[in-house]
Amino acid sequence: MGALAAAFGGKGVAAGNLFAGVFDIGNVTNAHPVFGIPYTQLPVAFQVDYKYSPAQGLLDGKLNAIEGEDAMDMYLILEKRDGDKVKRLGVGWFRSGEEQEEWKTQEVEIKYAQGQAPEEIEEYAKRVLKYGHDGDPSVNDPTKMPEATWGNIATDKPTHILVVFTSSYKGDYFIGAPGSKLIVDNFKLIY
Repeated sequence: MGALAAAFGGKGVAAGNLFAGVFDIGNVTNAHPVFGIPYTQLPVAFQVDYKYSPAQGLLDGKLNAIEGEDAMDMYLILEKRDGDKVKRLGVGWFRSGEEQEEWKTQEVEIKYAQGQAPEEIEEYAKRVLKYGHDGDPSVNDPTKMPEATWGNIATDKPTHILVVFTSSYKGDYFIGAPGSKLIVDNFKLIY
């Protein structure tokens, strides 16, 4: 997003992404996405075709070089929302920093909660999302986000689905490698 955005707000890098949700315009300095749309079904997986090419040179929002490599994220989260209260019911998450020059079909299983986070999911898939319904857009370190509140799929039913595709997995924290490119096609839910 450039030097001006880096100087005023530390937002010099922004990841390209697709998401299901709305964009909260607010004002010029705090406009942001809010992930999720109404949805009540129970898919077992999602499938998508993709190509990915990670760029070199990870930068923070002030355009400073930082340690690490870029990676893309593709994820789906099912939630039960009741006002401001959110219970996470299911998660399907795929993160990769591997270059994928040719189209690849990726199927990602959705793992359901039974009162706690499913055992097989990564730590990052357990945290509240900065731009989720229960997130905090002012947080600038993903490790500072609390763990999600987990529901039980046996007794709770989803009210919302979040689907996100991003070329830089820390893009919501204005960290990424300019030039990373994720292309997706043929997204579908599997029942």
